[in-house]
Formats: sequence, C-alpha cells, structure tokens
Amino acid sequence: MENQQSGGLLQHAEEATKQNGLISDGNKHDKYSSKAAHDKPHATEPHMTTYVSRYEYQTLLRENEAMREERMCKICMDNDVNIVFLPCGHLVSCQECAPNIKKCAVCRAPIRDTVRTYLS
Repeated sequence: MENQQSGGLLQHAEEATKQNGLISDGNKHDKYSSKAAHDKPHATEPHMTTYVSRYEYQTLLRENEAMREERMCKICMDNDVNIVFLPCGHLVSCQECAPNIKKCAVCRAPIRDTVRTYLS
C-alpha cells in the first residue's frame, strides 16, 4: 500500500510541475525548453559553428590588441617584454633594451638587478 501511495504522489508531483510550466511534456515548447534553445549550436558539438555578434567580435579584437600591447617592450615597441627590473618588479623591457636602462621606465626607481622571464 505504501508503494502505491508513493507512486501516486510522484505522479501528482509530475502533473503539477507540467501544469505550472516547470518541465516540458515533450509536446509543447515552454519557457524552459523553447525551440530556439534546441536550435543553438553547443560547444560539445565540434561540427557546429559558433556565432558571435559584431559587438562581441569588436570586443575580442580590442582585448587581443590590449594583450599584445601589454607584452610589448615599452622602450623599443618591437620585441616582447622578458626582463623584470629589481627591486621594483616591473616587466617593461626586452633583453636588448634592458642593459641601456638605469631607472625603471614605470616608477623611475634605480635598477639594481634584472631577471630574465619566460612567458608562455
């Protein structure tokens, strides 16, 4: 008898959630399972193309350019940065420019030593 009662409660709960639009019965598209949501490509499907808006594309381009500028030597603006100045710790120079600099280009602290860094 207890098994029938729990089965009845489960069925009642499922019916109530369908009526309230919390789950789909498979025949209609509700606010949680719309046709548009099913048509979108998923990241787990490699053959599907990911679409981005023009705004997202422009944002990605700006972020990419900012990252390139961060890695660029602030002295020659040609090479990637790879020398850390001590004691301040600023990473602003390439290996070619660092020997000619006596004060940090960012904070103007005297450079006592340098450390070569490798960015991946």
